[in-house]
Amino acid sequence: MANTKLLLVEDDENLAYMEKSCFEDIIGGYEVKTAVNGKEGLKVWQDFQPDVIVSDIDMPIMDGIEMEIGRASGR
Repeated sequence: MANTKLLLVEDDENLAYMEKSCFEDIIGGYEVKTAVNGKEGLKVWQDFQPDVIVSDIDMPIMDGIEMEIGRASGR
């Protein structure tokens, strides 16, 4: 069975590490790509085409809400 592709957008390095480890190692069945802000998240989303996005809201450069608006509008 194929892994679920998950994009994790989180600017806190420690939290991102813990969440990524949970999805890949503890829960299992996820291929996780990470980004540190919404702008980077949009680029990873375009290249990776994840099944699921888990995003922080309050981040520098571009927050999670702006990222989702950009993703939904195809930017």
